[in-house]
Amino acid sequence: MFGVDRMSYRYNLEYRASARNQMRDIAQRFLAGEIGVIKATRPLSPFHAVVEPMMSRALGVFVGIDSETDALPIGDLLQQWSTEALS
Repeated sequence: MFGVDRMSYRYNLEYRASARNQMRDIAQRFLAGEIGVIKATRPLSPFHAVVEPMMSRALGVFVGIDSETDALPIGDLLQQWSTEALS
């Protein structure tokens, strides 16, 4: 995943298309049940600051979820936590 760049999103149509494709791919994986809400939220929330106002409002939900769950481990980080801490 590439970093989110406000200026590139605003002026670079190729970057904008790539960012939208990334957001769509993450959303599709979430809707298909391939990834959970937290794993979908982490890469989606940074886009909140760069997209159009209508998309930004929708992505605000993911920003909130990310903020409330940022201390929870997901993916490979789960292997580094003790089983007692995870239960």
